[in-house]
Amino acid sequence: MLIYLLKRLLLFVPTLLVVSLLAFGLSRVAPGDPVLSACAGNRELLPDDYRRCAGELHLDRPAFYFSLAPASYPDTLYRILPLHRRETLRKMIALYGEWPLLAEYDRELQKLQEQIRLLPDSIDRQLRIDLRQAAESLRLASQEKAVRGQWERLQGLLAGSPQVDDLRAQLGQLQGVGDRLFEGARPNRRFWPGFHWHGPDNQYHWWLSNTLRGDFGKSYKDKRPVLTKIGEALRWTVLLNALAIALAFGLAIPLGVFA
Repeated sequence: MLIYLLKRLLLFVPTLLVVSLLAFGLSRVAPGDPVLSACAGNRELLPDDYRRCAGELHLDRPAFYFSLAPASYPDTLYRILPLHRRETLRKMIALYGEWPLLAEYDRELQKLQEQIRLLPDSIDRQLRIDLRQAAESLRLASQEKAVRGQWERLQGLLAGSPQVDDLRAQLGQLQGVGDRLFEGARPNRRFWPGFHWHGPDNQYHWWLSNTLRGDFGKSYKDKRPVLTKIGEALRWTVLLNALAIALAFGLAIPLGVFA
């Protein structure tokens, strides 16, 4: 009997580990941006607000204790926010394999987006909207053809307006870095393996610790504690099942006696 119990206990630990990994993985591959779902509501999040919210949700940390990825991927990719920006850079690393140049390209694009965001109201409103949309499309573009297409779109919007000379200069700086990135592409680097150790300060460790304490976080929909919502739903489930069992026995026993 003791050996049987020991075997069951030994199976319990790896089973719990596998189940927790599957549950954590499913929670992380769910569609949508959890930061926007949790914090944005009906408003647009500024970069500082987005980063603060991501920190509260621990999404600015590595996913696990270690990572296995191509050698061209940096060990600090998890720090890049918003998540759609991180995903675009991940695709571009796979395509071009030059992280130092790609990081420089990303910084120049950040500067361009910030300059567009801070354009004064004296500039035509529709032009400001078009520039923001073009810059956002450029942020999401990873293929060289798509990137160059957005460069041309921005050049067309900026042509003939002396009020945006600084933007034209910044776009030229961005294009220069992008040209060097495309010309020096080393896509074969994605086949070189790389190992990065991140330690216990990671999303899985935080998620598992909270789960074991009974803290399942807050609902993205109404911001209420998940455990409270589960308790409310469970109460009705238990009540309905108890009534169903009572009704079943209430009918079955008399029918069995008089049959």
